[in-house]
Amino acid sequence: MRALDTDPEITRIVGIDIAEPSFTAKNLEFYKMDIRSPDLVDVIKGCDTVVHLAAVSEDPNEIQDVNVGGTRSVVDAISRAGVRKLIFASSHSVYGAHADNAYPLTESAPVRPSPENVYARSKAEAETIVSYFAHEHPDAVVTTLRIAWTAGPNLPTSHARAVDHKVRFVIAGYDVPMQTVHEDDAAGAIAHTIRNDLPGTFNVCADEAVQAPEEILGQKKVVIPLEKATRIFDKLSAAGVGPSGAQLPLLMYPQVMTNEALSKAGFSPKYTARQTLEAAAEARRQWMNVGTFHVKRRSAVLVGALGAVAVATLLRGRAKRSRD
Repeated sequence: MRALDTDPEITRIVGIDIAEPSFTAKNLEFYKMDIRSPDLVDVIKGCDTVVHLAAVSEDPNEIQDVNVGGTRSVVDAISRAGVRKLIFASSHSVYGAHADNAYPLTESAPVRPSPENVYARSKAEAETIVSYFAHEHPDAVVTTLRIAWTAGPNLPTSHARAVDHKVRFVIAGYDVPMQTVHEDDAAGAIAHTIRNDLPGTFNVCADEAVQAPEEILGQKKVVIPLEKATRIFDKLSAAGVGPSGAQLPLLMYPQVMTNEALSKAGFSPKYTARQTLEAAAEARRQWMNVGTFHVKRRSAVLVGALGAVAVATLLRGRAKRSRD
C-alpha cells in the first residue's frame, strides 16, 4: 500500500482481506471479504490489475482450501470481470529441498515441492492454476513471483521462529545458507510488476545468501549427526523448540535462488540478505517470551509491575486482616 500510495498514475486501489488494514491510502476502497466469496467478481470489476497475495501456512486443511481453492476463485473472478493483468505471489519453496538442486536456482528449474511441505505443495498447485489461466487467456498479462523468505523490521511473530530461536541446528556435513528478501524489496518487486507488464515467472530474493546466519541472529550453532537427526528433531518438535524429522531435507539441501531475471526486467533489491536479517533480529529483540506468550519487552515490564502491585496489595490486605 505504501509503495502505491504515492504513485500519481494509480487512481483507484481495491483492497480485499478478512482483516481491517493497519494502513490506509487516499485511493483505497477496502472490502472485508474472503477471496473465496462469490461477490469477488463484482468487487474487482473495473480494475486493470489484480495482485493475489492471500495465503495461509499453518493449518494443513486451511492451506489447501485457501491457497488452492482461493486461487481458483481469484482466477475465475478475474476471467469473469475482464481484468487485464494478474500478479501471483508464489514461494521459493516450490523448488523443494533436493540433493540435486541447482545453485543458484533459476526460474527454469523444475517445480517439485518437498512431499512433507504442505504449504509448498499448495503453492505449486496454485501456480498450475495460474499457468492454466495464462494459457487460456493469451491476451492477459500473468506474472508469477517466487518470493524468498521475507523478513525485516515488521516480521510477524507467526513467521519469526528462525529469528527467535536461541539455537540454530545444523546437520553434520551440511550447512545450508539462508536466503531471504527484505519486506521493502518484496513490496517493491510487486509494485514494479504492477507498473510494468512482465509476463512470466520471476524469483524475488536478495543478491546473495548468508552462510552463517547464527552470527547475525545471536544463536548458538548446534551440529546434529545425520543418523540421529530424525529422532532428535521429532523430540524437539514435540516440545515446540525445533524442526521435525520430516523437515530434515530443508537442513541439508539449499533452495538458493538467483534474481537475475527480475534484475534484467528492471528491478534490483536495495537490501542484502545480511542487512535483512540484521533488521529482523534488531526488531525481534524488542520481544520476549513470558510463559507461552511472546510479548514486547515494554509490555512485559508493565505486566510485571501491575502483577507486583497486585501482589503487594494482596499482602497488605492479609496483614491488615491478621492485625484485626
